[in-house]
Amino acid sequence: MKAILLTVAILASAMPSQAENGEQYATYYIGVLYGSAQVLCDLANKGSIKAETARNKMAEMYQASLNDKDISQYSGLMSEAYEDIKDDSCGGVFK
Repeated sequence: MKAILLTVAILASAMPSQAENGEQYATYYIGVLYGSAQVLCDLANKGSIKAETARNKMAEMYQASLNDKDISQYSGLMSEAYEDIKDDSCGGVFK
């Protein structure tokens, strides 16, 4: 996941600060999902929050991305990102 996160971060930083179309917005949202997953994973693994809390927050963020009408056509990409996050080796936090 860290390699994908780095790739998304590089791509996102190369984009204009304001997304001009749905694809750029979807890429930004995918980066937000991966970044949030990393933060939640670290907090859960350090015991700062419960794994269940991290799992629930990640699910809420994913659901919010699916409900965003501006990127609904990219829901497949969002689903792939979420599945990748759940399959990652974060100590089973997101499974």
